[in-house]
Amino acid sequence: DAVLKLVPRFEGPQSDKDVALYREAAGRIGDSTIPVERRRAALDTVKNLWSKYERLNPDAFADRRAAGDGGMPSSDAIEAEIRRRQGGR
Repeated sequence: DAVLKLVPRFEGPQSDKDVALYREAAGRIGDSTIPVERRRAALDTVKNLWSKYERLNPDAFADRRAAGDGGMPSSDAIEAEIRRRQGGR
């Protein structure tokens, strides 16, 4: 849920497609019905999109950090949430 709520401000010609890809991938991260390998690939997709737009639109990300958002959760935090949802496996 946290990753879905942290959709960066995507701007540019690919933004609509990237928003859709981000939402789809973010939704897979915590879906326990999806194999772990696919959820990790979804995490990589989210991280890549986040990094891309952080470079392209640094002001939007500075605004999020200033607002106390802190940016995207760490990979460790996301993986811990995946494990928690799997029941500690």
